[in-house]
Amino acid sequence: MRCRYMDEWITDMEECPSSLIDMTWWDELALGDPYIKVVSEPEFYKRPGSQSYHVVYRADGVILKYICST
Repeated sequence: MRCRYMDEWITDMEECPSSLIDMTWWDELALGDPYIKVVSEPEFYKRPGSQSYHVVYRADGVILKYICST
């Protein structure tokens, strides 16, 4: 994804600490796919009032959406 569109995906979201998101699922997914490569530091966002999170690797053009349900 082009970096200029990244902000549209995080509209109405707030930055949050990485500790809110269990990233082990991504580590397993990324290790199994040779086409997914990220080298930038992730940014973490949470939609207020929900359990919806985005992990943004801005320089790589990658956004992961993580939704928790309890």
